[in-house]
Order: sequence, then C-alpha cells, then structure tokens
Amino acid sequence: MEPITFKPLYMERVWGGRELERVYHRTLPDPHQPYGESWEIVDRAKEQSVVDHGPLAGTSLHHLWTTRRRPIFGTECGNHPRFPILIK
Repeated sequence: MEPITFKPLYMERVWGGRELERVYHRTLPDPHQPYGESWEIVDRAKEQSVVDHGPLAGTSLHHLWTTRRRPIFGTECGNHPRFPILIK
C-alpha cells in the first residue's frame, strides 16, 4: 500500500498571518485572511481530513477510520468512534 496523505485544513485565526505561506511554501486559500494553523490530520464532526491523491482520493479520514480501520491503521487502535489524534 502506498502512503496516504491528506489535504491540510488552514484555520483562520485573528492572531494568524502568512507565515505558513512564507516559511513552508504553502498556498493558502485566501490571500486576504490571516491563517494561524494548518490542521494536517483531523477527524471532527465539522472538520475532516480528506485524502489528496491515489486510489483513495476524496475519501475522508472518518470514512477510512470507520470502514477500513484494521487494514489501514492496524489492530491496536482502540475502539474510539473517531480518529483520536489532531495533528497541527
């Protein structure tokens, strides 16, 4: 299986700026908004990571977690209803 990567979610924050663009060479969604965080992996009801390429492109992390947990994440993941880690 090839690595699964996700589209980052850029979070607008009053205290944010454009450092994600300058330092990490990211393309931010709106040139006029301040972004303070990049959520790389998230499985929340209102925020979802989505696979960005490959055969699973367009699939949400939550869908993978609920339908393909063992083959993708292994057998020692616990019984959490959502993927239990937020990576910023």
